[in-house]
Amino acid sequence: MEIQPTWKPAPIPDPGSRYLSKVPRATDAGLPEAVAFLFAWLEDRFGLGEAAFAQHRFWHRRGHPSVWVADAQCLPPVLPRAEAVGLLVARLKGRVIKPTSVFLQRFGHACTRNVYVLDDARLYRWQAHQPVPVTRVDDGDGFVLVRDAAGTPIGCGMLRGAVLTSELPRSWTYAD
Repeated sequence: MEIQPTWKPAPIPDPGSRYLSKVPRATDAGLPEAVAFLFAWLEDRFGLGEAAFAQHRFWHRRGHPSVWVADAQCLPPVLPRAEAVGLLVARLKGRVIKPTSVFLQRFGHACTRNVYVLDDARLYRWQAHQPVPVTRVDDGDGFVLVRDAAGTPIGCGMLRGAVLTSELPRSWTYAD
């Protein structure tokens, strides 16, 4: 009896290649619709194109609302069954995508859109989950990347109007 892994790698555009040569699109054969939508959204929302993921592979388990990214050579074990592979990219809820702060910290250096740089005082307030007024850039409302004054990616924020709020896990924030 052959044991089938529960994980299926997102298809690679160049068959036989172990690396992503480009970000797959919804038109690529066999690509789960949710994963294709995620790739298009990352490029549209954050300007994360194919170069950012050249040495990585995305993983998605059918029926699961999450997508992970790992080194292109990473293969999960058949047994025991893996619950996750690599770094959690985002949670998918229908057409709503919530990127994780850890993903944005890892790939945020390559983001070119919807990036907010906060000085130390505003960053402290934002990390303490206090609303921070900002001048809107790019697409407006939605999830954004927050960087510190030195340009280091800090994590995910939510922009509503001209107010930026933190999407960092509460356990990562400053205690009052």
